[in-house]
Amino acid sequence: MRNFLVTTTPILDGIKITDYLGVVNANIVVGANFFSDFAASLTDIFGGRSGTYQNKMNEMYDSAIKELKRKTQQLGGNVIVNFSIDFDEIAGQGKSMFMLNASGTACKANLQEAFNNSKDVSGIVSSDTIKKELDKQKIIKKLEQKLPINENDWNIIYNVPSADYLDFIFGYYYPVAQYVNYEKQTNQLISLLHEEDVIPKVYKYYPKNKELSKIIINCKLFDPDSVLDLLSTNLDLDLKILKADKEYYNVKDLQVMEQIVSLLDNLPDKSTHTRGKLGIFGKETDIVICPNGHKHAVEEKYCPTCGADNYGLTAWNRADIDTFKNRVQIIKKQLTNDN
Repeated sequence: MRNFLVTTTPILDGIKITDYLGVVNANIVVGANFFSDFAASLTDIFGGRSGTYQNKMNEMYDSAIKELKRKTQQLGGNVIVNFSIDFDEIAGQGKSMFMLNASGTACKANLQEAFNNSKDVSGIVSSDTIKKELDKQKIIKKLEQKLPINENDWNIIYNVPSADYLDFIFGYYYPVAQYVNYEKQTNQLISLLHEEDVIPKVYKYYPKNKELSKIIINCKLFDPDSVLDLLSTNLDLDLKILKADKEYYNVKDLQVMEQIVSLLDNLPDKSTHTRGKLGIFGKETDIVICPNGHKHAVEEKYCPTCGADNYGLTAWNRADIDTFKNRVQIIKKQLTNDN
């Protein structure tokens, strides 16, 4: 519920829609050959359900939902109301096509707040809920004491997933991942959580532990606002973070990513241009002192000693920036075509 909501109703019970973004639609066409039609017809003759038809329609339904969600997220929304779907079939000459048309109204609503404010008014609580809360408290206590996490602990964490664990994992356990392999387990935990709960925590600890760039990249946790904020205050960050991706991009993401590009295109020159000698027996000439204090010739783009250019970036950094710029251009083109 906290990620996305699709409903056939025009309103959401107990949830306020903050913005109506417009109608989104999807048209799916799937061809079915004569043999699959024939096999399906035999099933129907003998009184069973047509598995072939059913599977095709289910595939089309899932594809339509996915496409509507993609278009809604590009508009900055997280809700589709008035969802409707129609199936049709055209047959002839031993062949047929399934056609599906789906539509709805893209909206934006604070699903997280609605979830947090929701209350169970039934007056009962299950024993399973109590057990899970006790298990969670047990793990939290162990994490607070910085005790080793064993396989059984991780199984409990997976069974009772919570973003509350991440402060301890990112703050203490993950920095020592080079000694104990927690990367795989952490990735699995994140896959069970909601993105909006994970992103603030991973970007909070990233400046102190650049190894978290692996988590951000592997789990597709790229967040344009967080990256822009970090780069605006600390340009010495590992720019590998620019390799990170996210599932969907919308217009707002593109705008922030263009701000990141502008920031990277206007970095300050950190080098010193002066005259001096390169080596004991060298002649005095124009030289550059790189941001790390090494001398090199003016014609050398990168410092031979540390590999940094006049802006403190290495050739690897430049490659990551160029790849990021290309991705921004592709996103811009795709959003323009979709809209």
